[in-house]
This record gives sequence, structure tokens and C-alpha cells, in this order.
Amino acid sequence: MYRLKVQHILYLIAVVFGVIGFLNFQSSMRTSSYEKVSGYITDVEETSELTKAGYKPRYNYIIHWFRDGEEYQRAVYEALSEPDESATEFWASLDNTDAIASEPAGIRTEAYLNWLVAALSAILGEMIDARNTRKTGKNRSRRRDERENAQILWSVVAFCMAIGVAITGFSLWISYRDGYYINSVMKDLLLVFAIGFIGCLIGVKKNKTK
Repeated sequence: MYRLKVQHILYLIAVVFGVIGFLNFQSSMRTSSYEKVSGYITDVEETSELTKAGYKPRYNYIIHWFRDGEEYQRAVYEALSEPDESATEFWASLDNTDAIASEPAGIRTEAYLNWLVAALSAILGEMIDARNTRKTGKNRSRRRDERENAQILWSVVAFCMAIGVAITGFSLWISYRDGYYINSVMKDLLLVFAIGFIGCLIGVKKNKTK
């Protein structure tokens, strides 16, 4: 019977924060050339989404900004965080097609912090694994159970990653087939899911029992 271990939880935390850090870093790279502009926010609308944890608020709003005497705007939908309606500084792309309320450097800092949490969680998990291996080194039956538990965990995560690859890959294929704009976030997600799937397969093979 599978039993979730502390080190397995730490490995899952490492994967989650690693993925979040990667997405933040990609976002910071994409917006690194954005320039600070003045602007304001209007039409803030709060909606809600029903999840297993209950209703989660989502926000729709419009960012307005000025550059070279012209005013531009961009609509934001389903944002997770509430916008600061008193904000007057934004960062806009050079072609004036996009603007964000967060400084790109701050997004990169968030990526580094997420990677730090991921690294510490992975290291702590490895330390616990090494300690348990020393304790159960002479107990082959218990050591086999530990490896079977790890193999089941990696298999479940690999299955979830495979679903992510299938969904994002199909969405990108539909967009490409119909000539729609291909969202860079979807491409990043596909890459993350693919790398995660390969990593999980390595974990399954590493913990394979004979």
C-alpha cells in the first residue's frame, strides 16, 4: 500500500516551485525590454471561480498608458490578484501592444526565490532519503517498500505531466491549424510539462524494483 512520505512531499514542492520559477523567469525575459510609462487602471470587475477549495476571486480590468502623446490600452482578464487602482506606473512593450503592472526585475526576483525554495526542498528530501537508506540498508523488505512508494509517486506525477503535454499540445495545434495567435505562455507550459514528464520517467526508472 502506498504511503506518502515527507521526502515525497518535499519533492513535489520542489517540482511545483521549480515550474513557477521557470514561468516567472520566462515572463521576466519576455518583458525585459519593457519601458516604464505613466498610466491608470479602469473598469475593474471582480468575478469568482468555483474550485475544490471554494470560490476564488478573479479580476478583469483595463490598463491605460501614455507614450509620445498617445494613449494606449490593454484589457486584462481572469487575473488572480486584485489590481491597484491607484497605480500610476506601468511597464509597456516598445510596440505598445502589451503592458504590465509589475516591474520586470521584480518578476525575475520572484523566479529566483521560487527556485531557491525548490532547491532547498529537493536537498532536504535527498537528505531524508539518504538517512532512511542508511537506516533500512540491512532491511531489504523495507527498502523495497520505500522504492515502490517512490515509483508510484513518480508514476502519478508523470501521468499528470502527460495530460498537461496533451492538453497544451492540442491547444497549440488547434491555434496553429486555424491561424490564431499562439500564446507564448502555452509554449512555455508545453516545455515545462514535457521536461517534467521526462524527469518523472527518470524517477520511475531510478526507483524500479526487481
